[in-house]
Amino acid sequence: MISLNGKEFQRDAGMVILEKPSTTDEDPTIRDKVVIPTQISSNAVTINNPLQEGEFVIIKDDPNAKNWYCAEIRKILADRIEVNYYTTITPPLADYEGATLNERSRNIKMATFLRTWCLDKGTGLPTTTPPLTDHSRMNHLWWGRIPMEDVDKHILIRAIGMSALGKLDKTTTRLASLLGIPHHEGAGGVEDFVDRDTFQKRVKRVKNRSKRKRTH
Repeated sequence: MISLNGKEFQRDAGMVILEKPSTTDEDPTIRDKVVIPTQISSNAVTINNPLQEGEFVIIKDDPNAKNWYCAEIRKILADRIEVNYYTTITPPLADYEGATLNERSRNIKMATFLRTWCLDKGTGLPTTTPPLTDHSRMNHLWWGRIPMEDVDKHILIRAIGMSALGKLDKTTTRLASLLGIPHHEGAGGVEDFVDRDTFQKRVKRVKNRSKRKRTH
C-alpha cells in the first residue's frame, strides 16, 4: 500500500490500483463540489449538504402538485433557485396509489426524461427537440424559479442518477417508487411555464414571428 496526494493505492503484482472513493469524496474535476448519495430530500439533508448547481433532483413544480418532474439546478441565488425541467411522454400508472412498488418501478424505468425547450415550430409550446441554434438552446430552455424558503416543499429526492439518454438509475427508480405521487407526463400550456406572463409573451413572440414570415 502506498500513498500519493492523500489517496491510498494498492500495489499488486506490479500494478497500482486506485482505492474506490466514497460517495462523500470531492470530485477533483469540479472545485468545491461534493458528491453525495441519492437520497430522499429533507431540511436536515439540505442543511448538511447544501444544494449545488448542476445537481439533478426530483421536484414538484408547486408545493401542492400531484406529480413530479426531473430537473437540473441551473443557478442558486440568495432568495431562490432556478431549475431546468425535464419531461417524459411516458404516462404514469392509472392506479398509482393501488400499484405495488414493483409496478411503480417498472413504470418509472420505462420513462425517458429529456431536456425541454419552450418554442417549437410556431406553437409556442414545450418540446424535447433541441433548437437548431446555440442561442435558442440556451435561451429557450424550460425553466422555473423556486423561492429559497420553499425549496424543501418542492424537492423530493436529491442527487438523482440519470443517464445521458434520460434514464433513471436503479437507486433513483427505487426511491421514486416510494413517493406518494407519480411522475408528470409531458408538458404544455400555461401551467407548465414559469408564470402566465412568460407564457403569453412566448405565444405573442411566436405569432409575430409567423406574421413576419408570411409577409416575406
